[in-house]
Amino acid sequence: MSEIEENILNYFGDTLNGITFIPDGFAQRSIDWLLIFRLGHVKNSTIYGDGICPLRHLISYFGDTLLSEISLTTVQSYFNSKRDLLSYETLKKHRVCLYAIFDIGREDGICTRNPVSKRISISSTVPLAVRRAWTQAEYDAVWRFARLHNAGLAVQVLMETGMSRSELLGLTWNNFDEKQHLLSITNGLVKCQNFETNKLELVHDGLKNKYRKRTVPISLELSALISKKPRKIIVRGHHIRPNFIFHAPEGGPYMPDNWYKRVLKSFMNDLNYALPEIPPLKTHELRHTRASILVNSGKNIYAVAELLGHSDLHMLRQRYLHIDLSAMRIALDLDA
Repeated sequence: MSEIEENILNYFGDTLNGITFIPDGFAQRSIDWLLIFRLGHVKNSTIYGDGICPLRHLISYFGDTLLSEISLTTVQSYFNSKRDLLSYETLKKHRVCLYAIFDIGREDGICTRNPVSKRISISSTVPLAVRRAWTQAEYDAVWRFARLHNAGLAVQVLMETGMSRSELLGLTWNNFDEKQHLLSITNGLVKCQNFETNKLELVHDGLKNKYRKRTVPISLELSALISKKPRKIIVRGHHIRPNFIFHAPEGGPYMPDNWYKRVLKSFMNDLNYALPEIPPLKTHELRHTRASILVNSGKNIYAVAELLGHSDLHMLRQRYLHIDLSAMRIALDLDA
């Protein structure tokens, strides 16, 4: 076993205690799936979030049970046992892992069928995280406030485009088309585990999925504000040209956590002091705000999905909309 594989297994902690790793057992096949079919094929952040985290639960439950002995009923019992503990979105990740492990086992001749069928029902009593969103009036007030704040430009980009924090921090000057007033979202900047060195590192490589790669139009005002941002700064007496539009004080990439504390949190604290009636929002809630305002004002929902980088309308409907019933009444012309 390589050093990278050992480092990955260390993240399972006590989960693997007592596991004997029977060749055709669930635990062994799960680890094989992670190391053979995922490691080197997906990002390290995906290895951890969509691999290690689900497998901790799955291996704890199924242990060394032979794949051929795990039935549809057993799989359903697993999801029933997690109903009050894990969110629906988390359980969906568990189902994806399970399906892949059994599908590979079936093709390898270890089990005759995949028990993770359409009959498996997933539900959760764990409430979704509450996502707040500004109204159009609050949005307009914050936009005016941001014009005068030293951290306002980053917030304005988030507000207008609905991009994520990693996408914002991943923007380079090459992603900005000043003449056409466009921003190309090609890479995110994230902090994730390097399993080779076993340390956290910044990665500027790709996005969450292929649909997130997109080019979005921006307003003339926002384009002008970005154009005015200095492209050359002085650091310890030297002139340097930062590659990133929103960079750390010394010109390099911004650590996401540091950016949140120094920029977004600072902005929201000042906003709350100046306009206490407007609730401070987190980065993802700014994304929710943009989606909700656009849809409630009657904008084309497909264009909104394209702006946010969604492959379809399901996620937009499920997580990003705060429906304004008054706006819906007007849009449907119910009182005509």
